[in-house]
Amino acid sequence: MRKDKPEADSAVFLFSRGLKFTEIYQDGLKEDNSFFVTQYSLFKNLGWARLVQERYEDGEKPLRAAVGLLKRPEAADQIPNPASAHCLLAQVLEGQDDESAVESWQQCYELGNSANPDE
Repeated sequence: MRKDKPEADSAVFLFSRGLKFTEIYQDGLKEDNSFFVTQYSLFKNLGWARLVQERYEDGEKPLRAAVGLLKRPEAADQIPNPASAHCLLAQVLEGQDDESAVESWQQCYELGNSANPDE
């Protein structure tokens, strides 16, 4: 059963709207090199909010999108916290009893920065 998490509900709404705005204002965001880091942060945080809500399946898609951005060379160079999406994806996969969580934990460990408490 889903737990009542009003803060997470608000966050899901705001992050979802933010993703729509990144598409609308894509050109301007690309001009100042903030498109990919903005998209990554919104996808990652949307997945995190879904994790908090214990809506693991709903959290997996945006987290996989964030991880997918890391595979794009033009995006990866702009993202300062690449392990975060992997760490959250591992937790979402564990919530679904998915054995592939181990791979995400490995990426979390390899990319993590001990100076970043989120990683």
